[in-house]
Parts: sequence; C-alpha cells; structure tokens
Amino acid sequence: MDNGEYQGEVQFDGAVEDVKEEPKPDSPRTVWARENYQMLLQKEEQEKTAKEAIMAKAKDYLTAFNKERSERIAKTKKMNREDEAKAQELKERPQGSVWEQILQTIDFNQGVQQKDVGRFRSLLFQAKEANLPMKE
Repeated sequence: MDNGEYQGEVQFDGAVEDVKEEPKPDSPRTVWARENYQMLLQKEEQEKTAKEAIMAKAKDYLTAFNKERSERIAKTKKMNREDEAKAQELKERPQGSVWEQILQTIDFNQGVQQKDVGRFRSLLFQAKEANLPMKE
C-alpha cells in the first residue's frame, strides 16, 4: 500500500551536517516581477504628486471663482437696488404724458451685461411717432 509515506525504518546518528546551498540564479519571471513592482511604485508616486498638484490647482481655481462670483453677486445686488429705487421714484411721481413716462424708464446708456432691448425700444419709438393710444 503506497500512500506516499515511508514505511521503512529511519536511522539517525545525531550528527547534523551543514549543507550550504548555492544561491540559485533568479528566473526571468522573478526578475520581471521585481522590476515591475519597482516600476509600479514609481508610477504610484508620480500619480500621487500629480494628483496633489491638480488638487492644489483646483483649490486655487475654486477660491478665485468664489471670489469673482461673490463680487459679481454684490455688483448685481447693488444695480438691482439702484434700479428698484429708480423705479419706485418714477412710480411715485408720474410726470408728463404716458409716452414721456415710458421714455424716462428706458435706459439709453445700455451697459455691457444688460439684456438687448433694442427691438422693444424701437417699437416704443414707432408707437410714439404713430401716436398710438396707451391703455392706462
């Protein structure tokens, strides 16, 4: 019956010999694995530094964006308050005919960020010249 075990007697005299094994040359597979591991460590370090640089750049961008946004919001709020005050003033004291009131509400010095109301303006001028009646 052979199950892989030694069935005979083992004789041991107690003496242990120092057996020095010669170092085996590394197989090409082991050399490649070692080099690949080092290359992966280098790539990981490079990716880490690149990621940190991108994060720093993104943080700077967000800071600048938020600053610009808050300035733009403050400017818009200021313009809206001024426009609201002007509208309230015109509402409280109507002067002249309906057409004169309309012309007072139109801003002819249009800013850069305002909507283009040129067509509306031209229609109002045409209606005034045609002397069309206004509903009050």
